This record gives sequence, structure tokens and C-alpha cells, in this order.
Amino acid sequence: MPNSPKPSQLELFGIESLEAAPPRESEDEAPAPAPLQLTFFEPAVGLRGEWRRALASLDFEGARRMILAAGPLDASAVEELELAESLLARFKSLHDALPDANEALAALVSELPKWLVPGAHRRLAALAAELGRDLGEASSGRHLDLAGESAEATAVLRRELLDRPGHPRLLSHLGDAYFRTNDADAARQAYLAAALGGASLVSVADLEVADLEERATVVYEVRGDAAGWVPAVGIVEGVFARGLFPDVQPTSEGLRFFQGLVLERRARTHAERVAVRRALLKSNPRLFERYLETL
Repeated sequence: MPNSPKPSQLELFGIESLEAAPPRESEDEAPAPAPLQLTFFEPAVGLRGEWRRALASLDFEGARRMILAAGPLDASAVEELELAESLLARFKSLHDALPDANEALAALVSELPKWLVPGAHRRLAALAAELGRDLGEASSGRHLDLAGESAEATAVLRRELLDRPGHPRLLSHLGDAYFRTNDADAARQAYLAAALGGASLVSVADLEVADLEERATVVYEVRGDAAGWVPAVGIVEGVFARGLFPDVQPTSEGLRFFQGLVLERRARTHAERVAVRRALLKSNPRLFERYLETL
């Protein structure tokens, strides 16, 4: 039997010749999509993550250097380079007005894009803890809360209150941290203590508490310092628990009304109770009437 000619290497793989056309695809078979590739101008994902972390930690100069070192840039990287340069320029401007560089960083947070804010507060929390002082009128615990780390913030704020017992602003910030961890009872206890210490609560996270000052003015027509009436209005309207009746120094008409509520609750005789209620009626008839309705 004659020997058959050996197939060439091309024929072994089913290819007749170099010029042979590829097999035609069936009409129902779509061509396979080409694999996705980075464009020549797109920096590696790792590099982008590094400079974004630098931006979030308020290292604008470092972020700028990283972006420039990445080589040709895509449109997104160019935007972030422009952001780093504009924030660096703004920081230098603030630093001219505020010689303390850390205070200048704290002042810049309100001007940051939202995606940078949590990281900025984490950086400020670390700086405040390291320096042992507030930055931008916010303690390390407050910055942690604003960074979204409220559970850790409650522990830090409580430690800070050991060094500054009864500090009204720290107490209101502790209330916010508790509120964001869904501990409403602890939050309102802290808010009440803050209000009794003179803190304004119009900007706190708990909207029912934040609304008390306006209700004092609009509903109960209080005179003078509306913030001083927040404890009494909160007790009467049930926002603050009736069991929260600490002793206070009555430094305003509103706090004198609150003290009257404390004395009325502690009255041992009918005569004592009548005397206290007469004083409450004289101080604010509308709020006293509402108080009687809740008994």
C-alpha cells in the first residue's frame, strides 16, 4: 500500500494554508466580545486608590505628586489632579489666616466634596487625639462620629467627658453619637444634660430634640433665651423622660421653670405643691397648662 503524504503542521490544525479564510460563523452565532483592556491613558487601579486615600487623609500635596507621577492621565485622573491642586491652594489660603495648620485643615472640611468628608474626619480625629485638643471646635470623638464611626465615638466622647465633666458641647455630641447608634434613651439623657448646661440643641441629630427651641418660641411664646426653655418644654412634651429631673442652677427664666417642675415633683405637702404651681403658672401659663394636661 503506497505511503500517504504526511500532513503539514498547518493541516494538522485544520488550516489548509496561510491564506485560507477563517471558517464562517453561523448567522445565529454572535462574535465573542473582545476582552476589556485598560486604555493607554488610564492609570492602574492601585495608583488611583493610593492618591484617593491621600486626598481623603488631607494630604493634598502627596496626592498631587502621585497623580503627576502616574504618567499620561485619563479624564477622571485629570479632574482629581485639579481637585488636589485647588484644595492645596485653598489650604494655603486658610493657613495664612489661621497660623495653626491643623485648624486650617479642620476649616477646610466644610468645602470638601462629600466623598472625601468621612476620611477627612478620620484624619482630624487622629490629629485631635494626638494633640489632646479640639480641632474646629470638635473633639476627637466628635470627628469620629462625623466620619460615620458612631459606636467608637460614644466610647471616646465618654472618656473625653471624664477630663471635661459636664461640658455642654461634648454632651450634645455624645447625644448625637448615641442617637446614630439607635440608643435614643441615652441620647436624650445626654441632650438634656447639654441643654441644662447651656448648649443650643437646634442642630442635633434627633429632630424632635432639635425642634424644641422653636416650639418654645412659637407654641409657648417664651420670652428671652429660648434655648433655656428647652429642658422644661422637653419634659412637658415627653421628649425627655420624666425621671430625668436633675438639680440645676436656675440661671434663666426657662431653667427656673424647669427647677419648678423638679420642686413640684418632690413636694411633700399640698401647700408646697400649690406654691410651686402658682409660680409655674405665673412664669408661663401656656406651658403650665400643658404640663397639667400631661399629669
